[in-house]
Amino acid sequence: MTLERAHLERLCRIPPEQFTAERDALVRELKSAGRKEDAAEVKALRRPSTALYAVNQAARQTPEQVQALLSLTQRVLTAQRAGAPAAEVLEATRQQRAVLQSLVDAARAFAPDADDRVRAILSAAATSPAATEQLRAGVMLQEPTAADLSELLQAPAPPPGVAHIGQLRREQDERAERERAAEEQRRAARAKRLAELEQEVARAEAEARAAHTHAEETAAEARKARETAERTARVLEGLRSLRNDLLNEK
Repeated sequence: MTLERAHLERLCRIPPEQFTAERDALVRELKSAGRKEDAAEVKALRRPSTALYAVNQAARQTPEQVQALLSLTQRVLTAQRAGAPAAEVLEATRQQRAVLQSLVDAARAFAPDADDRVRAILSAAATSPAATEQLRAGVMLQEPTAADLSELLQAPAPPPGVAHIGQLRREQDERAERERAAEEQRRAARAKRLAELEQEVARAEAEARAAHTHAEETAAEARKARETAERTARVLEGLRSLRNDLLNEK
């Protein structure tokens, strides 16, 4: 695709819910400019996930963190391939994870509930030559796959005492599993609290309806009492008038 950088930024800056309308507008512009092939390719683009949108925004806001992530990822790969001491590999990995987490934190402002997917996109992009430049510019239109990580597994077997990449990946998998479990617990807690709030709302609504009914009944009773009093007053007035007439006959 021969889209200008401005076109890529235009599509990647907007929230996912606005993507389709903006994409179709760009398609019309390209067609008007006689760029039918580019227009067809743009038309085939699918709405990005919220996580991918968040990664693009975080990348543009914190380019120094993106560069640090790319540099540290290459440092980890280089150390592993060279059979560097375990301490060096582990320290590089620790720094890489810290920078990765800072980018995940930055992306959370745009996708509060997508930490795992954001982390997966960043990790895959950092090891994918095809996605690296797009990540730097914050213009990824498709999520990179983790298949590029197979490059790590092709590294020479490390000598005794050197941290094996398999161990590092197991640690990453275990951490991801812990994060998924924690996220499930948070969601369960939110669902439980929501159910409790719904019950409280239902009780409050029932009490409000009962109070309204009671008020209406009380008003009706008051109305009847006023009508009875008025009728009694009229009867009394009539009796008094008759009494006065009888007294006047004497």
